[in-house]
Parts: sequence; structure tokens; C-alpha cells
Amino acid sequence: MINFFNNTFYLNTSNSSYIIYILSDGILVHKYYGKRIKEQNMDYYNLYKAYDYTAVYFADGEITTMDALPLEFPTMGRGDYRTPAIVVEGKSGKQVNDFRYSFHRVFEGTATVPGLPNLDCNTENVQTLEIILKDRVTNAEAHLFYSVFEDIDIIARNTVIINKSENNIKISKILSATVDFEHSDFDMISLYGRWGNERSVERIPLRHGQNVISSCRGASGHHSTPFLALAEKEANENYGDVYGIALIYSGDFELGVDVGQFDNVRLFAGLNHETFSWELEPKESFVSPQTVLTYSDMGIGKMSRNFHKMCRQHLGEFSKKPTRPVVLNLWEAFYFDISEEKVLETVKNVSKLGVDTIVIDDGWFGKRKNELVSMGDWYINVERFPNGFHRVIDECERCGLKLGLWFEPEMIGKDSDFIKEHPDWCIKLNEIEPIVSRGEYVLDFCREEITDFVFEKLSSILSKYNISYIKWDMNRNITDMGSSSLTDNHQLEFSHRYMLGLYSLINKIKTAFPNLYIECSAGGGGRFDFGMLYYMPQIWCSDNSDAIERIDIQYGTSLVYPPESISSHVSAIPNHQTNRVTSFYTRGNVAQLFALGYELNPNIINDSAKASIFQQISKHREIESWIFEGDFYRLTDFDNKNYCAWQIVSKDKSKSVAIYVVKLTKAKRIGNYFRLKGLQSDKNYKIEQLGISLSGNAIMYAGFPIKNQLDDFESLFFELNME
Repeated sequence: MINFFNNTFYLNTSNSSYIIYILSDGILVHKYYGKRIKEQNMDYYNLYKAYDYTAVYFADGEITTMDALPLEFPTMGRGDYRTPAIVVEGKSGKQVNDFRYSFHRVFEGTATVPGLPNLDCNTENVQTLEIILKDRVTNAEAHLFYSVFEDIDIIARNTVIINKSENNIKISKILSATVDFEHSDFDMISLYGRWGNERSVERIPLRHGQNVISSCRGASGHHSTPFLALAEKEANENYGDVYGIALIYSGDFELGVDVGQFDNVRLFAGLNHETFSWELEPKESFVSPQTVLTYSDMGIGKMSRNFHKMCRQHLGEFSKKPTRPVVLNLWEAFYFDISEEKVLETVKNVSKLGVDTIVIDDGWFGKRKNELVSMGDWYINVERFPNGFHRVIDECERCGLKLGLWFEPEMIGKDSDFIKEHPDWCIKLNEIEPIVSRGEYVLDFCREEITDFVFEKLSSILSKYNISYIKWDMNRNITDMGSSSLTDNHQLEFSHRYMLGLYSLINKIKTAFPNLYIECSAGGGGRFDFGMLYYMPQIWCSDNSDAIERIDIQYGTSLVYPPESISSHVSAIPNHQTNRVTSFYTRGNVAQLFALGYELNPNIINDSAKASIFQQISKHREIESWIFEGDFYRLTDFDNKNYCAWQIVSKDKSKSVAIYVVKLTKAKRIGNYFRLKGLQSDKNYKIEQLGISLSGNAIMYAGFPIKNQLDDFESLFFELNME
């Protein structure tokens, strides 16, 4: 997988090659990333001769400029005016660095990333290259790690900076990865949004200068996702070269593309430099978050499936393949007006429908009656639950159900007992009152005594009661950034230290309660990233539970994240966010191939709706063992306004299911042919809902007819079995 000769590193996966070359003076240049090629002398592969008047550089005899070189670890102040991968200030305070090759090593397995989520090694098909560079200006050492996952076409990268000088140094910027391309004939694909409309797909042509997505909210955010892709102009779901990059991180980030004066391109990902700086004393080190890269020569869809396989095989808790509970979450059923009697009535009404976990959402603790009161008072409201949770759990267990709880561990209410006891524990400035949002402040998770306190509060509930599931929420972003635990010259370390504290707390809870299933939420999908999926195997996709809105949200999310990571609930009608009315059948179909759950009040629905719940869950349980290992295909483009369709094919290609949903119908349509993907061409498949059999190649290339005119919001479910 990793070979080195003629001063050249060859990092090969099954379908890609990533090639790095060491110039005679120790500068690392990037030679190639793309379709796998034969290992050979790559000296011919360069466009070094381009130069301008700004700074002349001699690259192995060629007159050029740093601004033209495809650099593997670009720095500040030495003639490259594009985005640097690192900025380290030494004793002089100058932001000039000159990192040169020192030595390297190759080892089996993956790189360790202490304190941060990262890809695990549970296969023999992983090797790691470590390249050590020395800065001639500050004497800092950079260790560049490349973990090559051969069978899934993934390369994981991160950087470690070690202070080898006798003085303190300051890291002002650190990226986990940069990749240089010598042309700019790409579109950039990213995921943007807002609360209730997360991860919408945006595809734009590159322009000169920086094209950046980022977050400085203390979370990856509803508004942007730590992922982007470069796609050649003609690339689509099934065709063309696509490069994907994503961070395994949940805090402030920046990803982008820098198009230079010579039409060269730098793809980059790392911590957001606007909210980051880190001081290192002699011998101390700093570890950047891990970034994952993948290349696809079969379009956007193959890029997505590479990321999905990565999660399933190597991403912490996610790769353990836990059984995903079908939950009934009671938020949209009762909101804050929850009580023991209402929960008991609910248990009675769902006990025979197939739901296996009841989740009590907000309102069960402290003096909670609305969002402005009692946040962080993690003790049971005995007026609402006079028997604690004992009676509810007893009834759940009698009916074969489990109990889950909602927590928002990172927050403290302005009107709470918690803040009266610890008024200095929230994030705030000394000079002015902190911003309040939803009646909440944010706890300072830089401070270990605070995360320890929260752990004890949550543990007291989880130890006393048989709670199998928690929904971990975060309903506001961070403002007034800074910590009383940090000195003045360390305040820009706050954002990253907060994430380290959060990850440590989650890990501590997972260790203490290894059978606890945790679902991530952040006002819905405000922290949907690989960092959270490392600890929590599914994420509440959006607070917008409308089935038709969810089509686009789930479509965009699936570009990066596997379908089983996406919590998708069948909700009540009229929908609570859009007031839209859709059939139970369509609501079920939209949720069926994802992490299925329910968000409604079963005490007021009719027998027909209850029968639909039973049928939907029965089908889900029947197919989940293979759909959550199968290949996911998006069958329509993201900008299709009329209908959307998606499909999952089992690993052995013997089974498949496909969903077809109409958004807005058109007048006098005569139907269309529905073409699927990923089947075995020379085998016949029975399409159960139509009672017909066709060959795999006929289904994929000719399709099968959808003859009837479908109305707005109608849907179809197709199940295929190899004969």
C-alpha cells in the first residue's frame, strides 16, 4: 500500500494513488492524487516552470516560485501566498516557517489521535506513513500522518507539532490536510443550511481566491457541515472524478479551496484559525483533528459509499454495529406537558406496535415547565413523576419496552438552581453580561471540575434507573468565548479545549455505562459530523420532521453519512413545523431506510395509523440486517423539483429496496421508467409490489414503468429479490 523509492512516496488504495515527492532541498511537493496508477518515475510530472516577479525559487534546477509549486505542507512567509497548512510563531513573533524533510517511517495500523475521535484499525489492510519535517526558523517539528485504508479508498490525515526549541512557540493556524491540484476545472460541492433546513446541497464553480465554508459557533453547526467535494464539471451521481474531504471533528472548523494565480488549486481542511491559537512550551506537542480523504472515479455516489463504508468499518462506536432501537420520542406528543400518567398511557398504547424504546424528552426534571426554566437541574420533577421513574420502568419492562431520557448536559439555565450554586461556571466575559439564548448559558467545558460535576449528575440518574437510551441535545451555539481557567494569552485555545472537554465527558459516560445507547442532537442536526458519530451511532437529522422537507435534508446528509446514522421519524399531521398533511404511507417510506422512529402521540391516533406503525416496523425489522450494510444509491439529482428516489442494495446483491416520492406532480404525465442501480446484471429479480420479474440489466438500463399519475406527496415502495 505504501512504498518509497526515488525520493517518492506512493500511497495506494484499491482504486487511487496519492504521490508525494521530496525535492533535493527537503521541500515536500504533491505529485498526484487520483485513479490508481503504476508506480514509476514521476520526475516528468511537474509544471514547476511557472514563476512571477515576487519570489524566485529553484526546484531541482527549475526556476519557479513557491506560489506555483504543488506543496504538501505549505507554510507562511517564503513565497507561497496561498492558504498555509501551518503558522508557527517563534520567540521573535514572526510568522515565517520553512519546514524541510528530516526522516520518515511506515508502520502497520492507524495513527493515534489522543483525546480526539479518529478512525480505528480493525483490519490488516491499513498502513500509516509518518513524515517528520523540521522548521529551520522556529525549530518546531511537524509529524505528518497518512493512514491508508486500502480496501475502502480512504486516506486519513492529521498533523502533530512538537516544540523542539528552548522557548515557547505559538501555533496560529494548523490544518489537518492540504491537497494541491495543478488545474481548477472543478465544481465545489458543500452542504449549507439553517435550523430546520440542514445540509442542503450547493454546487458552484470555483472562482479565483478562497472558497471557504466554516463554523465559529462552537459546533459544526446547522449552517455548514465539515465536508466538501471537488467534482469535475461533468461529474454526476454515477460518473466522473470526485474528491471528498471531511473532518472527524465537532467544533469550529474551516474547509475550503484556494485557487491561485496560475489556476492551481489547494484543497484544505482543519481548525478554524479565527478562533484558534495554541502555545507550546518546550517539548510539548499539539495534535490536530483527523481529516479523511477519498477519491471516486464513479461520481458522487461512489464517494458517498466510500465514506459510508469507512464509518461502518472504522469509526468508533458506529463501527461496533449496535442494534438501532425503534424509538417513540414524546417531544411532539406532549412537549413540556409530560407526566407519569401520560407516559403510562403511551406505554399501554404502543406495547403491541413494535416500538421498543419510549423516550421522555424535555420537561421531566427540576421545575421545568418551558424552555426558560431550570435547565441543568438534573433531578426528577416529583410533581410530574411522583414515583421517580420506577413505575414507568416497571410498566415498560412488563410490556417489553425500554426507557430513554433527554438531556442537555452542556447548558445551564439563567433561572435554575444550578446557576445559583455555581454562578461562575457559565461561559462569560468579565466586562458584560453573557448572551442568553433559550433561557440558557453554556457551561465552560474547558474546566474539568465542571465536566466532572455534570458526569456525576447524569450518572446519578443513569445508575439509579434502568435507562437504555439518552438523547444528548445542544440547543444553542456558544457566544462570549473564553474561559476563566485560561490566562490572557491562552484565550484562543478555548474553542478546541471545549471540544476536548466534551469528548472526554462523553467517553467517560460511555465507559461507565457501556450498554447505553446515545443519540446526538443539537437543535436537530446542528452537530452532524464524524466526530459525534464516533461516540453516538445516530444523530437526530433535523427538528423539521415534515416528510417532504426531510427528503432534501436526508438527501444532502447521505452525501457523507450512512443512512443508519440518520434519525428519521414518522411524525404527526398536520406537521408541527410546516402544517403539511401527508399520508402515513409516505411518512413511513421517507423514514424506512434510515434510523426509523416515531414523533407523535399514539394516544390520539386511530386504529388505521396504529396498524401502519406495526406494518412499518415489521418491515423495517425484516430488512434492517442487510440495508444497514448495503450500498446506498441516490437515483435523482439533488435539484429535482418533482420527485426524489433512493435505493439500497444488499452486499451480495441478492436483495434491494427502493423508494420513490413525488414532491410536486405535473399535469397529464403518462408516467416514467424507474431505473435502479447496483444490481447483478445477469440475474433475474422479482419486483414484489408489481409481481413481475426482470433481469438486473433491464431494471438498471431500461427500468420498469410507473404508469399511474401520482399526486403531490404520494410515494411508492419497491422490494426486489433475486430469483
